[in-house]
Amino acid sequence: MKFNKVDTSFWIDEKVRAWDYKTKFLALYILTNQHRYSEGLYRLPKQYIAGDLSISIEEVNQLLNNLIDNGFIAYDEKNSIILIKKALKYSPIINKNHQKAALKKLNELPKSYLFNEFLKLAEKYNNSFAKYLKKELAEYFIDQDPDTAGDFDAINNGIADGIDDAVNDGMGDSLEPDPELEPAPALTPAPTLNLAQINKTFDLDSEMEIIFFENNFAEDNTSDSKNGSISQADQNDFEAEELTEKLIDLILSNNSRASVPDKNLKNKRFQKWLGSIEKLNRLGPVGAKEKENKGYSWQEIDEIIEFSQQDDFWRSNILSPQKLRKQVIVLENQMQRNGYRDQAEAKMDMLAELYAEAKEDDLDE
Repeated sequence: MKFNKVDTSFWIDEKVRAWDYKTKFLALYILTNQHRYSEGLYRLPKQYIAGDLSISIEEVNQLLNNLIDNGFIAYDEKNSIILIKKALKYSPIINKNHQKAALKKLNELPKSYLFNEFLKLAEKYNNSFAKYLKKELAEYFIDQDPDTAGDFDAINNGIADGIDDAVNDGMGDSLEPDPELEPAPALTPAPTLNLAQINKTFDLDSEMEIIFFENNFAEDNTSDSKNGSISQADQNDFEAEELTEKLIDLILSNNSRASVPDKNLKNKRFQKWLGSIEKLNRLGPVGAKEKENKGYSWQEIDEIIEFSQQDDFWRSNILSPQKLRKQVIVLENQMQRNGYRDQAEAKMDMLAELYAEAKEDDLDE
């Protein structure tokens, strides 16, 4: 038997309270029906809704439009795919096994323009999952018009047919040049560019582009300083700054009154937050030494930050990277056992640790 979580805030949400009871009923069905994937993107034909709720298709259309207008869902008519807009906020993808399971489910769906919107929501609520999706399902995330979504087979077949026709025509044509056509100009060899020239020409600013060009022009890179490639130290600085800013954004999204520093490298408090994230990567938990190799990868830190700010308990307690680093072992253990132990028991363990820690000096390192 499957279980789907419904956050209790559903009933006190301002928009939900304004809905009529039938719209609320459909919303609950969308959140909990047996066809749903926890990620919130799944196939739900209107006939299923009508049959399960014993209502007409006309009423299904009307109620779905209510939910679409209120930003609760999006719906791809052609492929009968529904997207719950905040599913990833309330049912986050926590670990790699969860990511793999989610990928398997998504692979079973027909390609839809909603995949692009799903990716944007993942970037907003579950960034580590978004990175995983872009790596594993890159071909799914292309710009599509809703009117043409789902026509991938026709498009691909058309391309293939066009190539076949061109090859067959070319094989059957005379090899003599057409007198009415001007001869093509001679090709001039493209100049060889090093990484610094490429970066300058294309104004590269994304990590993916930089990695691509470093890998493909490695033979020209005699040194980092000469060719303008990013050093490991610079890469670490970039990752630490990105994750510090992410933690700030997530803390504020949970409570706009939370005390956080300005996202400015000149801000001393921001620098202190940055330092704690860097130590979490380089050293690991509080008290660990560099030679012990207990540091966390940037991916692991990203996942722990997301978990700390999505969990109902931890988001009230992890309000700085210093606190994140102090509690990182507990957070990591909770992530690993999440879903396997009784949640009340797990919360009691965490409360006991927090109580013991409250007796210690809570000053930042």
